[in-house]
Amino acid sequence: MGSKTSKIDKPTFQSSHPLRSFTWIPPHHKKYVSSSSSSSSDNFNVKPTYINNNNNIYWRGEFVTNDINNFTNIGQNYGKDSKNVYYKGKNIHSNPSNFSLIGNYFAKDNINFFHKGIKQ
Repeated sequence: MGSKTSKIDKPTFQSSHPLRSFTWIPPHHKKYVSSSSSSSSDNFNVKPTYINNNNNIYWRGEFVTNDINNFTNIGQNYGKDSKNVYYKGKNIHSNPSNFSLIGNYFAKDNINFFHKGIKQ
């Protein structure tokens, strides 16, 4: 199964492990934004969800996928890559090309509706 990563420092998103560096993937962005653009660690209250280390995508320390070039954090705990859709890092078996976020943790693909990652 997935492996736990070392503890992540919130203000910098840097792992306490000297060989690993992670970058938070903000919602609605395919490109990875450097955490150094954060203005103030005192006002920092975002809880990172999907992060990468240039090789893999993780959900709060658990491995999700290695398709980092196609991964997008859709928002509201959903993410997708070229083959799968994820809710809180777990594959929800939906078609990523037809998957879209509706709002209030509801999403849909061409066949199903989902609420918090569960088919309705």
